[in-house]
Amino acid sequence: MATTAEQINATADIKTLIVIAIDDAHPLARFGAAAITGFASLAGAYQDLASRNSEKLATAVKALSSVKSPSEFFELQQTRGLSRAVLKFARQASRSEQATRPWRAVQDRG
Repeated sequence: MATTAEQINATADIKTLIVIAIDDAHPLARFGAAAITGFASLAGAYQDLASRNSEKLATAVKALSSVKSPSEFFELQQTRGLSRAVLKFARQASRSEQATRPWRAVQDRG
């Protein structure tokens, strides 16, 4: 059976370990909060970019739907950069899909 002195030392050791663990946990918690804030900011930026690209694509489709002849189509393609708008939207959609793929995998597991 442990003596009172040994019990006191064991209790002091446990309290010391708890203090060390708490001191180590605080920076990890701050890092985690910063990472979450960073991801939220990044998600917001992607959302803004996707919204702008969607609006540009909608404008391009409206312009395309007003075309009445092949010559108007080619003129629209050259002057308004219709192909660029569509290609840019497709590239951004692909990048967004690639960027979010790991998060969707985590959600699927959960």
